[in-house]
This record gives sequence, structure tokens and C-alpha cells, in this order.
Amino acid sequence: MRGEVLKKRPNTQYKSCKMKSFSFSFVLMLAVILPLQAQTLTCRINYEEVETVRGELYQYSERYLGINNAIKESGITYRLLSVEEVQPDTNTTHLKRKNRVQNKKQTSNPLHLPALSEDALLASNTAKKAEIVAKQIYHIRDARMAILSGESEHAPADGKAMELTLRELNRQEEELTALFLGTTRSTTLQKTIQYTLRDTVCEMLTDTMFRFSQFVGPVSADDLSGEPVQIVRHNLLAQRPSTQKKAKKGETETYITGSRIEIVFEYKTMAEKQLRIEPVSDKTTKNKK
Repeated sequence: MRGEVLKKRPNTQYKSCKMKSFSFSFVLMLAVILPLQAQTLTCRINYEEVETVRGELYQYSERYLGINNAIKESGITYRLLSVEEVQPDTNTTHLKRKNRVQNKKQTSNPLHLPALSEDALLASNTAKKAEIVAKQIYHIRDARMAILSGESEHAPADGKAMELTLRELNRQEEELTALFLGTTRSTTLQKTIQYTLRDTVCEMLTDTMFRFSQFVGPVSADDLSGEPVQIVRHNLLAQRPSTQKKAKKGETETYITGSRIEIVFEYKTMAEKQLRIEPVSDKTTKNKK
């Protein structure tokens, strides 16, 4: 039992045991990793906002015009065009501010309301209206062909008048056809962001700079609604004997002499830059093996 003195049993032999001594050796690896000078990249994101609007007569596009790729649903999507480095700007904003309206530029003008005939406007149902509009489109095409072939009874007086007439006929056909096919409006947008490079000493470093959503556009790096736009850093490392005053024997310095920066989206390089790195201070890290 616990706490009792064990008595020696008769006819029992005891042998003395000696613990073998083991020696453990620790190898102390000393290295100085020189931190990098904080560098900030200022980048401009160029992307496109595409708004698709379904036509009023989209259900009859194949029946009357023989076209089967009409827009069937209205919506807005975004497409990343490019990422480019720019000089720092005092108006730079971060993605987390959710400021999505910046530097809008209209690239395609919205179509005017089509000039429908009186019969089309007074049509009793959509199917009848589609039939009348389709006939109007074919009439415009016939009139244009007659002018180009010289068979028109009311031919334009000169080349300038013919150009204006053809332009007007093209406009009318485009507007009427849009009732079947729908319309697409494209707007070029820009957003400027800043990204601070991390001072991690390694041969290759990959980080998410921001994300891009097909339905929202550029979003912050922690917003999983978008696909990552990654910044890949290829570092050139070097070592040298420590120059620290209190450096111990075997201590070395590891530092980055240069970097190649890539901005990658969906396996495509959007931008590339070479950096020359200069260490600005020192810190010691000890690793035991």
C-alpha cells in the first residue's frame, strides 16, 4: 500500500541498477533576417459594367427574324479589363470603403425609342405587334437595298444625301431589331487601390490583393463573393556574414536583393513590375534544431 515501508522478502536477491547517462546536444542556428522597407503599390483597376436589357418582343425573334440568340434576361455583369500601376494619388480609396462609383465613362449610347408604325402601336396583342414590327424591318431593308442598287423611285440627290438617308435607315432598323434582340450598354469603370507589400523573407510569396465579382465588380480581399486577384512576389535572396556589433559566431544575414511582382487573375498576368529592395534595419531570429 501507498505510504508503507516495503520489507525485504526472504530469498530475494536485489541487484543495483545504474542509469545510463545520455548526452543531448542542441544546435543553435543564428540568423539575422533584415526587414524590408515598407513599399506600397498604387494600382488602378479598369473594369467594364455590361448592362443587358431584354427586348419587348424577344419571344418572337426566331419566328420572325430567324435569330435564336436574343437576350432572354435583363441584368448587370462586370468584366475585369486590366490592372495597372499608377503614381500615388491623394484621392486614393481602399476597396473596403465600398465606393463603387468612380470615373464613369459611357462607351455606348443607349438606343432611342424606336419609331413604331401606327399599326404596331395599336396592335391588340404582343404576337400581332411582333408581326407588324418584323414587316417594318423588312420594309426598311428593302428600301435600303433599292437605294444602293439605284432602283429607288426617290433616290437621294447626291452622295451626301444618300449617306444621311442610309444612316437614318440603319438607325431605324437597329432600334426596331432591338425590340427582338434586346440591348447591351457598356460602361468603363475605374477604381484605385493601395496594397502594402508584406516584409516576409522567402523566395516566393502569394497573397490576395483584392477580389473581383462578376456580379458586383471589385471587392475587398476578404469578400468571398469574388474570385481572387493575387499578387505573386518572386524574391531574390542572399546571405552574408552578420554585420551586427553583438553578432555571435556563425550568425548570418538573410535579405532580399530584388523582387519581381506579378498580379494574376484567373491564371492570367494582368501586370508585372521589378523592384529593387534595400534593407533598412535588422532583427535577430533564433531557430533550434
